[in-house]
Amino acid sequence: CSRATGLDHLVMTFPCGTRGLRYAVGAMKKIRPYLIGAAMAVAVIVTMGQAREQAAGPRWEYLYVEQQWVKFDPVPNQAGGPRLVRSRLLNDLGAEGWELLQAGVGGYLFRRSVRAGQ
Repeated sequence: CSRATGLDHLVMTFPCGTRGLRYAVGAMKKIRPYLIGAAMAVAVIVTMGQAREQAAGPRWEYLYVEQQWVKFDPVPNQAGGPRLVRSRLLNDLGAEGWELLQAGVGGYLFRRSVRAGQ
């Protein structure tokens, strides 16, 4: 986006093809480090803002349910299909926004967002 206005004098116009801001090439070379510094400062500020947002991101509450409190009922099977079971407790927890993180021999670990529970 430059054009010759004399033999060796160049003028840059921003935005291209318009009568916007005009800078001599020499002036652009002088302010280039400042423009780069300003762009880097903006990038650092934006990155820090995103990091702060993540640090204050979702908070979780956890629930552990022992195996002894979970009772399973069979689901009517289709011929040749898998044997399915259901648990009213697990269904109720899912409806309240709890998600199952881990199922083990001793019990079940759930979590939900603190915001979802309020």
